[in-house]
Amino acid sequence: MNRAALVAELKTLCRLIDDRTTQLAPETMQVHVEEYLDAGSFERELELIFRRYPCFVGFSSQFARPGDYCALHIGETPVIVMRNARGEMQAFLNFCRHRGSQLLLDGTGCLQKGIRCPYHSWSYDLDGALRTVPYGDKGFPQLSKAEHSLIPLQVEEKHGLVFVLPDPRRSFDIDEFLGDMGAELDSWSFADRHYVETRNYTVNVNWKLNLDTFGESYHFSTVHPETFAKKTYENIATLKEFPNGHRACHPALVLNEMRRQPEEDWNLNFAMSVVYYIFPSTILFIVRGHMETFTLLPGRRPDESITRHQMYLLDSAAPSSEGDRKAIQELFDMVSHVLQNEDYPIVERMQRNFLGCRDQKVTFGRNESGLHSMHKLLRREMARQLNGGSKPRSPAA
Repeated sequence: MNRAALVAELKTLCRLIDDRTTQLAPETMQVHVEEYLDAGSFERELELIFRRYPCFVGFSSQFARPGDYCALHIGETPVIVMRNARGEMQAFLNFCRHRGSQLLLDGTGCLQKGIRCPYHSWSYDLDGALRTVPYGDKGFPQLSKAEHSLIPLQVEEKHGLVFVLPDPRRSFDIDEFLGDMGAELDSWSFADRHYVETRNYTVNVNWKLNLDTFGESYHFSTVHPETFAKKTYENIATLKEFPNGHRACHPALVLNEMRRQPEEDWNLNFAMSVVYYIFPSTILFIVRGHMETFTLLPGRRPDESITRHQMYLLDSAAPSSEGDRKAIQELFDMVSHVLQNEDYPIVERMQRNFLGCRDQKVTFGRNESGLHSMHKLLRREMARQLNGGSKPRSPAA
């Protein structure tokens, strides 16, 4: 979004503030509680959504050097994403071709000399090629190294964002997947943002209930009275839908004072939060001078999910002073604390509550249009896959 588009969005938000309303959905929407509990639904989502649709991994800047990698589980699938010695992104199953050991623990780092299996020390280079097999001449005399390279996955780097498809049998078109959202994403220069850190939280809630947490600001004054509610208007937002996601904008409280200044003096970095939802479960936040991402992944059962939380700076360089570094860590700690101590205790109790109320439905208000958008998109894509995989707008054929 260029400055003119951002200013236009701010003017729309000012009108919503004046009218004390938000962008409303046409009607309310209901979701059956069983959708957050049912083991069969969970297994279908793993197979039909999380194995068939590309998953966001991080900004390009997370993989600044050859050997920079991220290891994660996408649903049940263990994945390695890395930059090779030629500067290209590569991805593989995190699966040793000897006995299937997990090669790298989930997390991030930089590989100086390739990958070595922690079980029997088979080693692979940054292109996934099998390099050494201890005792190989006698133990595996007929072994073809070429046929025992790591199993590749499609990975795409586009608009400064990295996506991987966890099914080695499938492929996807990144431009088709992102659609019109791609041009907007490109305008944010994600590749130039300094990567700070990734944190993972295991939460005892279904991945969809975890995602719902990020879909509205209606709860701010109740749940975050001393944190987010002191910076952001509650229950006021715009929403623009794309084929595989949406963009929501939430006004900051400083906008009320800023709007009295000449338009050319508006500090757009602090006037609102710009939030992108990318199917199936990624949230990109551009908020108050920095960027954060949240990818909500299924855990090992229907009532468990993993939150991958990343932070990036607007600048391309690392902070130069100890004071700046401390401020960034304090900011990351604050958001992490809010999630784990304000949001997640409530939704974990909701998840447990659902067990005794399986025949009930939850209702999304017209003011919770982000939740409508996310759940309608999931229903659309699940129906498409269940109906034989008619060509999706997005994913893997």
